[in-house]
Amino acid sequence: MEMIDEKFGGDRTSEDKAFLLLILDDVCCESYEEETVSKLEKLLLKEPKTALKFLVTRRNKARSNETENEEVIEIKPLSNEESGTLLKKLIRISVPNKEGFGESIGNIAEKSKGLPAAVVKLVAEAFNQSGEHDSGLLKLESALKEAGSYEELDKCIRPLLCYVIDMLQGGGTDAVEALVNCYWHSWEFFRAHVHGAIDYNELILSWILEGYFGSADHVKEAYEEGYRVLMKLIERGVIKMQEGKLVMMEELVLTVPDCRRVGYEQRSILGLARVLDESIWEGFGTVAPSDDMIMIPRIHPRQSNVSTLLIHESRLSGAEPETFFKPMLGLQNLAVINPRFKSLPPSLSEMEKLQMLVLRGCDQLQNIDDIQRLKSLIVLEISDACFLENIRDDLFEQMTNLRSLNFCGVPIKTLPSSLSKLSQLHWLILRRCSFLESLPSLKAHTNLEVLDLSGSTSLLKITDKTFSYLKKLHFLDFSHTSIKRLPILGKLENLTRLLLRGCKLTRLPSFKAFPALQYLELSGSNMLKEINGDFSENKDKLLILDLSKTEIKCLPSNFGNFPNLELLDLSDASKLVEIPEKAFKEMVCLSHLNLSNTKLEHLPNISNLVNLRPLFLKGCPLQEFPRMEGGVPRLEVLDLSETAITSLSLNNLGSLRELKLRGCSKLEQLQHLESLVHLEVLDFWETGINKFPHEIYELTQLKHLDLPKGIQELDLRKMKHLPEELNWDECGISEVGKHAVHIG
Repeated sequence: MEMIDEKFGGDRTSEDKAFLLLILDDVCCESYEEETVSKLEKLLLKEPKTALKFLVTRRNKARSNETENEEVIEIKPLSNEESGTLLKKLIRISVPNKEGFGESIGNIAEKSKGLPAAVVKLVAEAFNQSGEHDSGLLKLESALKEAGSYEELDKCIRPLLCYVIDMLQGGGTDAVEALVNCYWHSWEFFRAHVHGAIDYNELILSWILEGYFGSADHVKEAYEEGYRVLMKLIERGVIKMQEGKLVMMEELVLTVPDCRRVGYEQRSILGLARVLDESIWEGFGTVAPSDDMIMIPRIHPRQSNVSTLLIHESRLSGAEPETFFKPMLGLQNLAVINPRFKSLPPSLSEMEKLQMLVLRGCDQLQNIDDIQRLKSLIVLEISDACFLENIRDDLFEQMTNLRSLNFCGVPIKTLPSSLSKLSQLHWLILRRCSFLESLPSLKAHTNLEVLDLSGSTSLLKITDKTFSYLKKLHFLDFSHTSIKRLPILGKLENLTRLLLRGCKLTRLPSFKAFPALQYLELSGSNMLKEINGDFSENKDKLLILDLSKTEIKCLPSNFGNFPNLELLDLSDASKLVEIPEKAFKEMVCLSHLNLSNTKLEHLPNISNLVNLRPLFLKGCPLQEFPRMEGGVPRLEVLDLSETAITSLSLNNLGSLRELKLRGCSKLEQLQHLESLVHLEVLDFWETGINKFPHEIYELTQLKHLDLPKGIQELDLRKMKHLPEELNWDECGISEVGKHAVHIG
């Protein structure tokens, strides 16, 4: 709007009538279109000699209230042939099955009566980035297969979009982790601001402040890394560049929620994408990074010269902080990385317009009393202040607008009573406050969404007997605290994540009233010995359940009513002796099951686990692996190491890629090994198998093979494909034998 106003702000000398066409591209909703058109028409009323027309493109159907002056032209989705041709054209890397992929996408387009071209482009770009690896090929094949099983367009698109997002995570390096975190931060921001775009520099600055690039010791390097991440996201099509350095998110990917096990709340330090909105926050402004500082001047030169400042301590080295900050009393956003001052510069407490204050890694700070004068604060972080042992009781008395508070790694024993004044608080982060002994009443914090006390190892007392008034709470983390009993959680209908790892809980509260719960993690709560009978009730949305390293002996008879559960981990629950026979009957979405190092001698029926991919049973006293007529068609990893099985039928396990049987000393034979045509890893070291299974000669995908010592009837020259990794020495193959194989 400002750009248009500027363009038409001057006087025109021409008497000719001007014709103006304004294009609103990819409008996402009807109300936004009407609002934008109305504003533009009012803005251009000052130009009576201008004839105005709008060209609006939408992905959805035409507006419900079309006028007589509107003409609608429908652009139909791609046909099956066009979809296949486009995918093959967009795939730039050399792959053996490009024609097959094109045919599959064409079939999907035909069944769903047309695929949007944007979906085809997203899939192709994701594949171009990661598809040259075997995992990329396999994941695309799996996504195309799943999409092809549906006929409704929305259902067809979903697995393809999940593939696109999943391919962001390939590699597992720090750079990849930063890419994924930045993507989901952007997703959170644009989901909340669905109509808007943002200057990409502001987006990068918010990534830096959230800690996605580490400690930001070198501000310019962090900015450059952020820019590289942005370009990668644009290359993949999930973020789109607009005019004037503005970016926005591809609307399609906003439909796929964040299902990471470690999600946005745990990866982000401040929660900026959720706690800031246009009604209370003016943004960062234009970003100009230097080696150790990002300084953002104001748009209007008559005001104080700087609105936002991110600075590393090295910039202040040798300078008096008071002298440095004094000319910047109009600051709205200030972040200081690794500050060396022991108390706050007096001028800082005079910054009446300050909305965001971040003092990160302040290992010299001893006093923050003067912060109480900052009435406009919305976001406050004081982290790793290892000498800040006392906080004045009235510190928060006047900070009534505060929405995000992070005191991570501060060695206080109690929180100030004025915390109760923060009725607008959305995020309360008290991670690693290892001396904090009690949590005060939170009754005033009815807007609280995130409460994280993980790693506050001395926390023993929770003042409130119930949390039922925290209606908006959706993330609660008491991991690695000393609490023995939780308050009554009541009807927390928005709670999606409850993390209680490494707690000293002896029993769990009732979980009936958590209809939105998706993640429940109790790993390492080694005093937990039983689970309530109502545990499975009202858990339709549960995705991840981690009960590993607990002392649970058995599960309730009604355990298992989790129709959307994707991961169940009971590993190292060393006293677990039994799982109800029908426990897995309803878990049709389960894709990851870990029962390693339990006392299970019998595995319940798993034939309904049609989506199961890895199954871990290592160290169980299991004597028999059940035969399944239908099999588990998608099982890719089976780990039976150190079990007591005597034989194993591999029929109906055609998708298996890893088979681990190490230490199964009683195992003497493998049946139907020839059916494992995709097998890449086979380990039967220290088993009772004496004769080499001849079916292995036919396994052309084998990459890693561990054979038992002294294996008989072995002639590696007969192998159609020699594995890249083979335990030559352990299984007793001599240097001469190796040489002969390689010559052959």
